[in-house]
Amino acid sequence: MPSGFDDFTSRADRNYSDVSQAAGENARYLEEVMTAAGFVGYSGEWWHYSDSVDYPVVQ
Repeated sequence: MPSGFDDFTSRADRNYSDVSQAAGENARYLEEVMTAAGFVGYSGEWWHYSDSVDYPVVQ
C-alpha cells in the first residue's frame, strides 16, 4: 500500500504517482472494490472510505 495506515503525510493521499507501481496498483484495486461495494473514498487518505447510504439514527 502507499503508506502505513493513519499516515497523514502526502503519501497517504490518492495521488498514486508518488509511490511504487505495486503500491499504486494495490491502492487502485482497493478503491475499485470499495467503490463497487457502494463506498465513497476520501481524497486525502487512501484507506478512508465512507458508506454512501445514510441510515436513520436509532435511539
